[in-house]
Amino acid sequence: AACCLLSKTSEAVFDHCRISTWRSLIGFSVTQRSRPVIRSCDIVNSKCGIHIKDSAAPQIENNCIHDCQTVGLRAGDASQGTCDSNKIFNCLESGAVASGQSEISFSNNELSDTGSCGFLLSEQTKARIVSNKIFGSHINGIQAGDDSDPFVSMNKIVGSQGSGIIIHDRARGFFARNEVQGSHLAGVGVRDDAAPTFNENVVHKGVGSGLVLLGQAGGVYESNVISHNRCAGVGFKNRACALFDGNIISFNEGYGVWMQDDAAGTFQNNMIEGNQLTGFSVNDGAAPTVVKNTIKDGKQVGVQLQHRARGHYWGNTIRGNESVNVLLAGESAAVLENNTISGSAGGGVLIRGSSACHFRGNTVERNGRANLAVLDQADPVVEGNLIQEGSGRGVVVTGGGRGRFHGNRILGHRLAGGYVGGQAA
Repeated sequence: AACCLLSKTSEAVFDHCRISTWRSLIGFSVTQRSRPVIRSCDIVNSKCGIHIKDSAAPQIENNCIHDCQTVGLRAGDASQGTCDSNKIFNCLESGAVASGQSEISFSNNELSDTGSCGFLLSEQTKARIVSNKIFGSHINGIQAGDDSDPFVSMNKIVGSQGSGIIIHDRARGFFARNEVQGSHLAGVGVRDDAAPTFNENVVHKGVGSGLVLLGQAGGVYESNVISHNRCAGVGFKNRACALFDGNIISFNEGYGVWMQDDAAGTFQNNMIEGNQLTGFSVNDGAAPTVVKNTIKDGKQVGVQLQHRARGHYWGNTIRGNESVNVLLAGESAAVLENNTISGSAGGGVLIRGSSACHFRGNTVERNGRANLAVLDQADPVVEGNLIQEGSGRGVVVTGGGRGRFHGNRILGHRLAGGYVGGQAA
């Protein structure tokens, strides 16, 4: 039941009205291809402020929709229309819901203090969500699932108790130039076969990680800035597999990028800088392709592979990381080639713990301690590398380390170019 029912191609205009209903009623029900204008109204105490369905296409602008028992605005059943410059707040569930193949457009709205989501998008909706602000108390700022395919651009999402944006259950969509700030869980979470296109967004100052993919999530992530989050910048797990190209992942308090649980994907042309833990950490059978990235100035290790990590690491610049630039450990079996590895006081490359990586065609130079050290029964193939100008030794093989060394050039070290000892094989 509704206080105001608009149907059958109605083009009525409601201007500066106050709609206050019993809490079991809908404020406006817009249906049956009607095209009304609802402008500058105060819609309060409804079960749902405005419900749009049956291919209706209203124009909704400059209203206050608040204190609703469920959602402020619900659009479904192939509805269209525009929702512009409204304030939606104090709703017990979501601020706005788009579902059922609706193609409604939301722009310049403010959504605050909702019990669940700012925007909830589901059931193949192609809603447009542009230049809205979502703040105050809410769980997820924008949640897109169930095969939805929205266009989401230039929104600002602040202080989500869950994630700023969460994309799940085969959702796609285009997400561009949004700002996600101060989320308590991941700033952006992608899971369960979702595969968005995610370009030029800023995800920062979160309590959790910046962007997390899991549950076979995919997608394309280009030219985003992911910075100053308290945990990792980017996390991959549970067979997630995506393309990351040209992103800046910097100054996060955890890892720059961490991957585990057979995750894969391609990382290329990214800047990974100044993170407190490892710049790029690969674990538990993960196997990415990592090409032409810069991984620098981290507070610990630059690139760390362990616990059966695999993958191909080619043409990267890895420099100035404080602990060691590259650590290969724990049965890792990756290929590292044509990388430039330099400027770490803690050493260039440390291979240990049964690692059997293939290390070829790299330039390792100007590192403290050893440029390349092989320990602890590691058994790498090391061939065709240029290892030069270290302040310690060039190559150290000790502590049970093994390996095959072929065609390397070892030049200009302050101490010995090569050292083999301590049960090395």
